[in-house]
Amino acid sequence: MEIIERVKKHAPITGENLAEMLGIARPTIRSDLALLVMLGYLDAKPKVGYFLGKTLEREESSYKKLDGIYVKDVMGFTCRSSRNSYGE
Repeated sequence: MEIIERVKKHAPITGENLAEMLGIARPTIRSDLALLVMLGYLDAKPKVGYFLGKTLEREESSYKKLDGIYVKDVMGFTCRSSRNSYGE
């Protein structure tokens, strides 16, 4: 929710600036931003940044449903294999 609040206040904002405001590295929030864009809570334009998406324009309070849900719970699990991409 903090990401959405920051975007709402400072839009358009780059991922780098957003990460700096939150005191974390950009790669740390990359998956969170991707998920929020996929769900329509945020929208992104190259060279411009992130801004509120269509979902929040229609129903601004709907993002509160995300409180307590983590990306790892939604995006699945990590799969590790002893094989390389050539099947060896």
